[in-house]
Amino acid sequence: MKRRSTILAGVVALAMAASLGACTKDDDSDLPTVGGSASSTVSSEDLVSIAQTFHDCLTDAGLPAVYQQDANGLSTIVSFDGGVRALGIDPDGFPFSNESVTTGELEDFLAQHSDNNAILEVDGVDHTEAWVQCYDTSGYSMTNILTGGILDSQLGVDMMQLMVESSNQWAACARENGFPETKDAVMTTQFDFSQIPTALLPTSMTAEQLEALLQVCPNFDAEQAAKNDELLNGVGQIDDPAQARIPEGYVMPPNVGFDYPGFDGQGFSIMGGGVSIPDNETSRRLNDLMEILTQAQQDYYASGGGIEATP
Repeated sequence: MKRRSTILAGVVALAMAASLGACTKDDDSDLPTVGGSASSTVSSEDLVSIAQTFHDCLTDAGLPAVYQQDANGLSTIVSFDGGVRALGIDPDGFPFSNESVTTGELEDFLAQHSDNNAILEVDGVDHTEAWVQCYDTSGYSMTNILTGGILDSQLGVDMMQLMVESSNQWAACARENGFPETKDAVMTTQFDFSQIPTALLPTSMTAEQLEALLQVCPNFDAEQAAKNDELLNGVGQIDDPAQARIPEGYVMPPNVGFDYPGFDGQGFSIMGGGVSIPDNETSRRLNDLMEILTQAQQDYYASGGGIEATP
């Protein structure tokens, strides 16, 4: 049975969340959230073994678990048979549903469970206790699958390369418009979002200068973002998740930060949801500037923008 490319949608949504969270304080409740468990990246072989343990635990509990492949073509993702309606929020904070659940049904479910606590319903029956127990005993984690089975795939490499290209186009615009010190983004060597390609502005910049620069070199285009969402939502059905690719015409917004620790795209933790920023005058001033940089993107999410599919 074919199924929608939720891997593609999930990894791009994760990129958007990471690019916002990488340069903000820990108080990012208005931003898209990713994960919450204190897990660490594991090898592909371990992910397959963990998925098997999780799958077998669920089936032993009478739940109709099935395997799905990650972007490397490995059976590391555990879902539920399409003959039932399964939806919930996993312990990492990822909302999910199987192929029998519509987008509207998932949205209604999440509206009823805005506390983001772990929950599983199968055909309207709560199976959270057994399901969470299987999570705990197996070590299964969607966070680990994203960092170990998706981000280091060709899909993840392509996404990072798009980040570099868009960020460097923006950096060139900034250099041509009064800020020659702006540094280009650098391609990551760690595909876990601990290194996010980021164009770096000088720390001496003022709010007035930044606002003027963004008039000439905007770092977010709501119209293009809507087109991106349409492209992702229109991916349709795929047979092989390993073949998932960023659709033609998708334009990644640039990542922009400052040449200062905590604001340079380094040290982001997908588990912790952000970076540790020193409490000093420079950081407080740069954090105010980051609010200016991310305002347009935050407004877009707040207005309901974003892709329909979830990991």
